[in-house]
Amino acid sequence: MLLAENTTSGVELYQSCIGCHGAKGEGSIGPRLAGRDAEQMSANLKTYRAGGQVGPMSSIMIPAVKNLSDADIKTLVDHISQF
Repeated sequence: MLLAENTTSGVELYQSCIGCHGAKGEGSIGPRLAGRDAEQMSANLKTYRAGGQVGPMSSIMIPAVKNLSDADIKTLVDHISQF
């Protein structure tokens, strides 16, 4: 049995991030993501997904990532890491 592949691209996942973090992760309302440590971003996203607090924007981030799978988070972080 083959498992379904994650077909959502990092570009697609990042579309909902642009409004706060900028098109290239440069920051806007939300903090700069470009140049951040990938492991830390992944850990933060997983904490938000679990409903945990990471910083002052937690109330915005928690619902924004609650439906992301581990594979989605990896894909998203891989995309952001290219900035």
